[in-house]
Amino acid sequence: MYIPEPMRAFFYHICIFSMSLEEHLDYLRVVLERLREHGATAGPDKAKVTAEIVQYLGHIVGSGRLEPSFSKVNAVKAFPRQNTKSQLRSFLGLL
Repeated sequence: MYIPEPMRAFFYHICIFSMSLEEHLDYLRVVLERLREHGATAGPDKAKVTAEIVQYLGHIVGSGRLEPSFSKVNAVKAFPRQNTKSQLRSFLGLL
């Protein structure tokens, strides 16, 4: 499925970037139409429409910001020290 440039998709997560409300609604219509064409749906309970800042794939995105989510950074910092190669590989697999 083709996704226009101002949009990003990762598995079931779709993020739409725009500079104006009109542009945002146009992109949203395109995404919803593509989903409909392919028999997919988007749950309104999971949607954030016209948000200026969102958490997306473990990052805070919007209003010129792109930074890791503090909760994700803190979770990595709090994870127990890995002492063996096997433990380290398991830990890296979680990231």
